[in-house]
Amino acid sequence: MVFTRRAFLRHTGMAVVGLGVGDTFLSGYSRAYQQVLAQPTSRKLALLVGVNKYQALGNIPALQGCLTDLELQRELLVHRFGFHPDDVILLKNKQASYDNIKTAFNAHLMDQAQANDVVVFHFSGYGCCQQSQPGTLETSEIACSSLLMPVDAIVETSAQQQEAAGIQNGLDLEELAGWFRSLATSQGFCILDAGFAYPGQPFLGNLRVRSHPPAQQSSDAFHPQEHREHLLNAPQRRPPLSSYILLNAAQPSQTALEGQMKEFSAGLFTYALTQQLWQITAAQRIVTHFSGVIAEVEHRSGPAQQPEWGERSNLEITLSNYGIALGPSAEGVLTSLEDEGQASLWLGGLPPRILEQYEATSCFRVLPIDYPLEMPPTKIFSGLAPKPDPTANQFLNPDLYIQLIAHQGYLGKGRCLKEGQFNPGQKIQEAFRVLSRAVVLNVALGTQLNRIERVDATSAFSDMPNIVPVTVGEQPADYLFTQISPNSEPLTTPNTDGLEAEATPSVLPSPQVRYGLFSQSGEELPDTRGEKGEAIKTAINQLHPTLNQLLAAKTLDLAVNDFSSRLGARVVLESLKADQVTILSHQETPRFPGVAPPIYGWFLSSKNRGEGCK
Repeated sequence: MVFTRRAFLRHTGMAVVGLGVGDTFLSGYSRAYQQVLAQPTSRKLALLVGVNKYQALGNIPALQGCLTDLELQRELLVHRFGFHPDDVILLKNKQASYDNIKTAFNAHLMDQAQANDVVVFHFSGYGCCQQSQPGTLETSEIACSSLLMPVDAIVETSAQQQEAAGIQNGLDLEELAGWFRSLATSQGFCILDAGFAYPGQPFLGNLRVRSHPPAQQSSDAFHPQEHREHLLNAPQRRPPLSSYILLNAAQPSQTALEGQMKEFSAGLFTYALTQQLWQITAAQRIVTHFSGVIAEVEHRSGPAQQPEWGERSNLEITLSNYGIALGPSAEGVLTSLEDEGQASLWLGGLPPRILEQYEATSCFRVLPIDYPLEMPPTKIFSGLAPKPDPTANQFLNPDLYIQLIAHQGYLGKGRCLKEGQFNPGQKIQEAFRVLSRAVVLNVALGTQLNRIERVDATSAFSDMPNIVPVTVGEQPADYLFTQISPNSEPLTTPNTDGLEAEATPSVLPSPQVRYGLFSQSGEELPDTRGEKGEAIKTAINQLHPTLNQLLAAKTLDLAVNDFSSRLGARVVLESLKADQVTILSHQETPRFPGVAPPIYGWFLSSKNRGEGCK
């Protein structure tokens, strides 16, 4: 199988870009989480804001995954990083107005935070680029202000051109920075899952865009220069040179995207970040997990969304370098207990593509609780199910285990397999994974296909085992099949109301129509473009070998379980250039209980790629 550069890097777990923004992101990020994890006596405060449904954004479609982002972050902060549940405030939809966000930031964070306390602010929703003077983004990039869109954001339109002329109630990032600089602690952490560059349509392939079309600043809009002067004259609660850590979901020229998973939607960045932070341990290098965030986002978005980091000289740093004592990694938490040994589980530490194929009888090991929480009292179960034979499976003895009964998205129900002591708040580790025997490849049909084309496409896919056509924007999809425009882009613009498109003629004249296969974000796959005027069934049938290869790759990807595996393996990817060896990627199975296994290396040479393996 021939890998593209992007596919190769994803399959090796390595990425050449990182996460977040800022001049010293890596060191700043580790310092922030050092305080979160290593100082149990300090207070940890969080304000999480998410908006799916806006009040006055006209035809801009509602988002679907922002409230999920808040739940993902809340469970992470409470059960992984030890935040008290009462110190995590959520503002959802109607609650997330500009005034409410400002009031909550002042009352919950600014007024309560003391020196060495930890403050987390998260926003999921629309972002927008507002130009402070006439011109385009290309000609006046410096004059563009990045705004977060609260629920009551109002977009003014120009009466003459019907274009966005200004935004009221927008939260400018300069203003937000001022709020952070007014905190009494320097340990602020800001996560923004919103985009500020609009790609010209509300969807990229099968992914929703979290950016609003750009607007022209109105006369009474927020002025960054005036705000900066106000800050200079305002009394400072702490030294003005202190900094905070800012994490953006994408580079400034890109947008943030959210994906439709099985039974829920979520921001690609928030889910990837949450999942990787459930796995992080003190002894692992920071790059191991940041590369995982990039790889997971890129798995769905391709080049359309790439979080970034600043400094690359600190890639070898581990949390142990900062004296952090962090417990074992996990895939989720036991959230509640019921009678007869039933348990509710939160599984947000598993990648979404795994959850989509997860089957009942998958099993989790229950870890001892490592910090006190105000939870219901301990329950001790005994005789709830036949005790497993210790010789039948080495993973079920002597630890406590919960077997998955069913799950909906990242919420599951389980059964305690043996007598023992269980507490809500205990983390759970994947012991073994049971996948569906019939792994399917979901192919979304672009909404630019008319009804006849849809019928013919569905008929063609029905003859291909385990290849399933789905609706764009409504169901999870691995790839997108649709018409190709004259500029080689996919023709797909889902309806803003989410309903299936009515029968319409082809966008292009019939002799000029051609079809192709795209990634979720609309990136054309090599060698999948049909001929002009080719029948849709013919175009699909010619893709059968390619689709089978993609299905095989997906099945292999689902079987990769470096975090849950108890087998010992270490793999290093190195670059050999001018007799200089540079480590590009390093992976191992962190839950291997024995002595560190030998290293298996793979070298990339400018003369002979792939030479050498030991």
